Amino acid sequence: MLKGFRGKCECGHTTFTCDLHENSISICDCIECRDLRHPRTRVLAALSSIAINGPYSLYNDPKMSEMIVRAFCFFCGTAIYAVEAAPTDLAVVHLTTLFGPDPGANA
Repeated sequence: MLKGFRGKCECGHTTFTCDLHENSISICDCIECRDLRHPRTRVLAALSSIAINGPYSLYNDPKMSEMIVRAFCFFCGTAIYAVEAAPTDLAVVHLTTLFGPDPGANA
């Protein structure tokens, strides 16, 4: 587990930290990511480790085969993470929102 990665939305109003699973980078090919121009490169994170600072909204996406909950910046709409509505501790974080680890997190 890679601890303390930091991320932010495009406008900078919403920031977050999360713990990432190693070797879990993938490209999403779902209709939502292709049609809505969401960032398609993603990485798995522990949902319980995601700490969001700033204004964000949650959206229950009923268009997928199973219910997906998406978190995004309230102001600019940058996608932060997505998770299945079923109980799980795995979230998909969009790689383009990450900018690096917290310098003291893995010490």
